[in-house]
Amino acid sequence: MRRLLALVLLPILLLSVSLSPAPAAVQAPAFRALLFTETADYVHDSIPAGITMVQQLATTGNFEVVQSASSSSFTDANLATFDVVIMLQNSGMVWDNDAQRQAMQRYVGNGGGIVAVHNTTDMNVEAQFPWWDQLIQGGAHMTAHSSIVQGTAKVADRVHPSTAGLPERWTRTEEWYNFDKNLRGDVHVLVTADETTYDAGGSKMGHDHPISWCRNAEGGRVWATAMGHQAASYTENAFRQHVLGGIRWAAGDAEGDCGGTVWNRFQKVTLDSAPDQPMQLDVTADGHVYYITRTGKLMAIHEGGAIVTAGTLDVYTGGEDGLIGMVLDPNFATNHWIYLNYSPADGPAAN
Repeated sequence: MRRLLALVLLPILLLSVSLSPAPAAVQAPAFRALLFTETADYVHDSIPAGITMVQQLATTGNFEVVQSASSSSFTDANLATFDVVIMLQNSGMVWDNDAQRQAMQRYVGNGGGIVAVHNTTDMNVEAQFPWWDQLIQGGAHMTAHSSIVQGTAKVADRVHPSTAGLPERWTRTEEWYNFDKNLRGDVHVLVTADETTYDAGGSKMGHDHPISWCRNAEGGRVWATAMGHQAASYTENAFRQHVLGGIRWAAGDAEGDCGGTVWNRFQKVTLDSAPDQPMQLDVTADGHVYYITRTGKLMAIHEGGAIVTAGTLDVYTGGEDGLIGMVLDPNFATNHWIYLNYSPADGPAAN
């Protein structure tokens, strides 16, 4: 009887073993990142917090990260193993020789991605490495920065992976960088600083103050933010997501348009090389351009570029008066009406 019971139990045991779930397969990293933290000048005390953040993002974002503070990492063979190089708070000439600098240049030319955080947008290497200076910030240089204050960043691009999900007005505490020229036109602006919400100092940039940007450059991808001064930034969820999206885009792991504000994507055509105090223009459905001058002229630019004076008014031009406004009638194609706002030479303002 005991033998029969054992024979009956054995198939049940085998069945229970065969139904145990197989171990889950380990997911391969989506991409590989080099986190470079060497400094040759000012050292931010937030660097360790930045390193921790990137390592945590690598774990949750499923990418591999290798951290280095040695410029010996910049060889063709080593860089070829990485999809993106994260430049964290670097300062001064961190590359030891031309071979390392040329390897970095070839890496970008071969499609590599670059992420630059805070001080990396102000490395002061324009004399020794002008290519890098132009690549990251289009030749713009940090002139001064605010104290560490709360201000508001305006998210200009709500679609890019580094800004999707951020609030349109993003309030945060930062050391806000000022630059000696507006980067717009050389880069795709992602975020601007609202100088009305903090004291930007004597070198403030005005209403259009780019603070995070990206660009397609020489076959590679560049993403940069001038934010990230404090260690607290690297535990701030919104900032972490901002940087993660930039890393993923630069590595080619996420799609995003970074060409919309680069001038070389547009063709610029001079319509009138010597206009006389132009004030306003309007364009017809068939491409003819009409514009006015403050001195009283209505000008027309026809197909082929011919410029003619369509009409002249006798206007008063003192102060800021004159011929100052125009609009084409909605039915201009059939009635040819143009509405003008001007100051007569000897009377009150007229329409």
